[in-house]
Amino acid sequence: MEQDNQTDETNNNVRLVKMRGKYPRGGPKIVREEFEKLGFTYAPPDTPNEQCFAIWSMRFKAIEFQGLKSYQSVNFLPAIPEMAIKSKLHQHLYYYQESYPQEYSFWPLGYNLPVDWEYFEQDISNNPRPFILKPARCAMGMGIRCATSIDQVDLQSEFIQNKEPVAQEYIINPQLLDGFKTSFRIYVAVTSYNPLRIYIFPNGLTRISSEKYTEDIDSFVENYQYIHLTNVDINHHNEESFLSQISEDIKNDGLRVDAKYMFDKWRNDGLNVDKIWNEMKEIAVKTFIATEEKMYKYVKSTVKYRSNGYELLGYDFLVDVDEKVWLLEINSSPNLEPHTELETVVKRNMIRDLLQLVDVERNDVKNRNNRISQLKQQLESGELSELLQFLGQETLTSTEMYTIAATELEMARKGEWQVCFPLADSAKYEYLFSETTLEHNMMLTKYVEYINQKQQNN
Repeated sequence: MEQDNQTDETNNNVRLVKMRGKYPRGGPKIVREEFEKLGFTYAPPDTPNEQCFAIWSMRFKAIEFQGLKSYQSVNFLPAIPEMAIKSKLHQHLYYYQESYPQEYSFWPLGYNLPVDWEYFEQDISNNPRPFILKPARCAMGMGIRCATSIDQVDLQSEFIQNKEPVAQEYIINPQLLDGFKTSFRIYVAVTSYNPLRIYIFPNGLTRISSEKYTEDIDSFVENYQYIHLTNVDINHHNEESFLSQISEDIKNDGLRVDAKYMFDKWRNDGLNVDKIWNEMKEIAVKTFIATEEKMYKYVKSTVKYRSNGYELLGYDFLVDVDEKVWLLEINSSPNLEPHTELETVVKRNMIRDLLQLVDVERNDVKNRNNRISQLKQQLESGELSELLQFLGQETLTSTEMYTIAATELEMARKGEWQVCFPLADSAKYEYLFSETTLEHNMMLTKYVEYINQKQQNN
């Protein structure tokens, strides 16, 4: 049962951070270095959880949360596969598309194979066009294929039956950089469910294909991975060809430029970058709303303390020539090992501010508890009557006071991270929420709106 960790329980021993994963010493070097700057000491992967102040892991079993103390943190939340496994994400977003087609039009038309084979076969046969087939559980571009007709897809193949790909309509009109296809890796963090607290980092990576873009139908059969895919792990095999073609005017670092560079270039070219960025932020919120009821129930039953878990996600976006933003996929445990100087700068800044955002040092525990005490006193003295009237409530529960205090302090720690939810205008999402989580999300949204109005009036 998820609890409000209001106690000032801390570990007085040396602050250990345990790192588990595919990297040397268990975790990405950048992450380890940023923890060390905060005074943490590296602990080997086999160190018992109870001895660690913080844990950074690619995977964390639900049962492990039950043994965590209130001061401990882990970069993982149960049920994130509902977003990160492509077939599951498609199920959730397709369901919301059926009810709210305009709001969820950012997700390309698609089919889960082999389950939706009959519908996919009928569609591509009646209207032959490029589709991209992505294995449900693979990452880094592994196993991705393209097809332009049903003859190129074998239902009985190991690829369809075992990899269970999502077949999505290919976005044929992407924005290009010097003639090359581009896509974005943008980082999103979630620190709480019910209510949601979602943040987006203002700089990410723009990945570039390694061969000039073409819509020629043959390009989806031959050499398609270098023309139509932007995954760096694939295109680095063709990087020499790319470097011989890219203009010297482009400030690239290998197969990448940073997102800010791309946005600045687009702004100079007359594109509405503010609209594009706001669409990315809204997509982040809408994807969480589409999955949050199932995910919250799982988090509530497995995570003992609200501040134990948080999650960093890599959102992959494509922007087309009409300036429409498309969501390509969502990645849990995104690759944080930099391969270029550009990646090092972007990822280090993001991780530095992430560790501050989630307060891995637990510096704000006393401040949070003091703020809760203050809210209780103000509630008893009647000082919150104006707020309660704005919220349409007679009082504040202990959980609501915890939520307000935790949110205020977290937003003050956000560094470069930008708030996606809750914002003063987040009531616009009200009709999308499930009944399970609507009340708490709208209470926090109204509180943020109230504070925003007070600040404007002052």
